[in-house]
Amino acid sequence: MVADQRTWIQVIVDGKNTETGLLEAGETRKWRAMDKVGLVVGNGGGVRLWWDRKPVEISSRRGRVVRLTLPRP
Repeated sequence: MVADQRTWIQVIVDGKNTETGLLEAGETRKWRAMDKVGLVVGNGGGVRLWWDRKPVEISSRRGRVVRLTLPRP
C-alpha cells in the first residue's frame, strides 16, 4: 500500500489485528499473509494497493471509508 494522501488504516492479517493508525502521504506499508488480509481505509481515494504484485482497484472517492478483504471472494 502506498498513501498518496493522509489516511487512517486498520489491517487484519490472517485474523490478527496487525496495524491501526495514520499513514502520511508518501508512506508505504507491506504485509505478508498466509490466508487473507482485511483492510479498512479511511480515505479510499488516497491510497494505491497491490495484492500478489497486481494492482487492486479501490473504487472510492477521496475521504470515503473502504472495507476490503483480500483475496476477494
